[in-house]
Amino acid sequence: MTRLALNFSRSNKSYERRLRLSLLCALSRVGLATASAILALSFPEGYAVTDSWVWFKLFGKGKSSFSLQDYEHYLGCLRPLAEALGRPVQEVEYARWEWARRERGEKR
Repeated sequence: MTRLALNFSRSNKSYERRLRLSLLCALSRVGLATASAILALSFPEGYAVTDSWVWFKLFGKGKSSFSLQDYEHYLGCLRPLAEALGRPVQEVEYARWEWARRERGEKR
């Protein structure tokens, strides 16, 4: 299942994302957050780790669970930032996460 999710490719990237996430989420004990982390590590240019603090920085409200539609919305906000900066989507997501962490006063 994992091999299929990581090797699956389609010209329709939204369809490709939904299918990859769905395949990974079909595995035992894998939710959207874990699936997004696997894909962000494998394909940093097109995926980001789903994170409630990044969601808060993007949308101004908290969220603790995410649907596939939420993930598409999340990426839809991160992708233009990544394109404008010429950086991978995952790197922009990480920068937002780091910003939120510092604002919370957390130490590394």
